[in-house]
Amino acid sequence: MLYAIYGTDTEKTSHEAQKIVAGLIKKKPDASVFVLSDENISPALLDEYLGAVGLFEAKYIVRIEGLLTNEDFSELLLGRLPLLKESEHIFVLRDGALAAPLKKKIEKYAKEVRVYDAKEEKQERFNVFSLTEALGNRDRKRAWMLYREALHENLVPEEIHGILWWQIKTMLQVETGDTEGIKPYSVTKARTFLKKYSSIELHTLARSFVNLYHDARRGIVEFEIGLEKLLLSL
Repeated sequence: MLYAIYGTDTEKTSHEAQKIVAGLIKKKPDASVFVLSDENISPALLDEYLGAVGLFEAKYIVRIEGLLTNEDFSELLLGRLPLLKESEHIFVLRDGALAAPLKKKIEKYAKEVRVYDAKEEKQERFNVFSLTEALGNRDRKRAWMLYREALHENLVPEEIHGILWWQIKTMLQVETGDTEGIKPYSVTKARTFLKKYSSIELHTLARSFVNLYHDARRGIVEFEIGLEKLLLSL
């Protein structure tokens, strides 16, 4: 299933995408939430979210950021639109101003389309991927500050957890030499981050993220507080 939000008012499109994701989480509390952007996109990762059973639960909510207007990845995404529509997982596509041909294709496959245009394009206030930098560098103070900022910008803890889990998963893959399907830039960053963690520390962190997800779903811990404690323990 595909939802699409696009337009030149980036603040409004960001708010609406976050609002949709939050609403979907209320309806599907067991869903895993992830973000795809030019920071982490690859054909293999997109196809994994389209068809595979996830690490945590069978359902995904995937937010797709700015890939239709990215020359490197627009063709990849356009080719997957029929699959996005038919997938049992939910995709929330957010982008900027789209050309008329792109609009027609989106309208053909999306369950719902929302357009928000402004006279002048506004700058994005928060980049969730800045959190992966803080986590990778084990900068607990910056990680905590960015986490609070992300929550202030109405990102839900499940979404933040998803993007941080992607970074940890990438580090685990790079540690074992399994870099197939990972962008060279992401591999280079992961290798830099691996210098900050021993193998035991990295695997312990990964287990903590998985345990937090399950404990939050069972009501043992509150997701927001549990994730904050994890970041403060880096």
